[in-house]
Amino acid sequence: MKNKLKHIIFLALVLIIYPINSYAKEDIKLFVDGNFVKSDVAPFIENNRTLVPVRIISENLGYNVTWNGEKQTVTISGNNKEILMPINSTKVTVDKKKKTLDVPAKVSNNRTFVPVRFIAENLGTTVDWDNKDKVVVVGKGYTKSTNSFEEAKVTRVVDGDTIIVNLNGKDEKLRMILVDTPETVHPKKPVEFYGKEASNFTKSKLTNKTVYLQKDVSDRDRYNRILRYVWLERPKSNNPTNEEIKKNMYNAILVKDGYGKIATFPPDIKYVELFKKLDRSAREQNLGMWSVEGENFTPEKNTSENKKEEAIKSNPNIESGKIKGNKNSKIYHLPNGANYNKISEKNIIYFNSEEEAINAGYRKSKN
Repeated sequence: MKNKLKHIIFLALVLIIYPINSYAKEDIKLFVDGNFVKSDVAPFIENNRTLVPVRIISENLGYNVTWNGEKQTVTISGNNKEILMPINSTKVTVDKKKKTLDVPAKVSNNRTFVPVRFIAENLGTTVDWDNKDKVVVVGKGYTKSTNSFEEAKVTRVVDGDTIIVNLNGKDEKLRMILVDTPETVHPKKPVEFYGKEASNFTKSKLTNKTVYLQKDVSDRDRYNRILRYVWLERPKSNNPTNEEIKKNMYNAILVKDGYGKIATFPPDIKYVELFKKLDRSAREQNLGMWSVEGENFTPEKNTSENKKEEAIKSNPNIESGKIKGNKNSKIYHLPNGANYNKISEKNIIYFNSEEEAINAGYRKSKN
């Protein structure tokens, strides 16, 4: 009796330490005949075989799925094909012929998972695996990535445009290219207007996420930060489309949605023309930091901006002008404007005409 009790206790401990449904889950995507297929439960790998939800793979290939609860068997049928797969058994029947699986069908998270290669090939289609992007490819229409993007994990967000990533096993501080968000952690500057919003936005989008890094020309800046474009998804090539950039490049998203402005530091200007358009669009739509005057926003300036501002300051006629410009927001106001008298004195610059203001790089206030 004692030996039997010991045996029962041992088995219980084994099940606790090694649970039956404990599989090695990975961030795996499924592509079927031209489209990525979404599922509420992710595929996983077991014994070097990828298992996917049976309904997702079968129905997307045009087959029906039925479940026999009494026999614990799933049946895939259609197009004169039939596959019978008992749960947790390697013995299956394909068109009334017995076959053996390497890994049996399993139930996990209330879903039935089946080995995708066996199912696809026995339904007359092909299966491939994109190891770089972790994609199971069933059928046609998929092109593997052919680029030099580096995969990294975001371990901490410093502020809107600066993050810490784990790259090749080493933590690196990364400064995003072509974008400048308001300061939040500068040792000699106060928190700038819209800085917290930009920082919180980046934290919500990138913290603990896998990203894909693209270098322009320079590897590092003078502070030894790596300089990169940060991608939420890996593009198919080193020359992505404008739509890919606007959707998946985080640097561009910051500019497009008004969390930062364009900042050009040659030679790292691969996408500068598109960024100019995104920056202009965000300003015109009054998005994010452009939704108000932004009195406290003083972003990093490139050389051309500094020269332009110095030229304005050296004009002896400007101080006598009646048009007010806000040096930080780059918006000018006419005397009858709603915000004409709301600009901080330290940020005012005067112009004699609208043309003069526009030539200096300012845009007209909408109020």
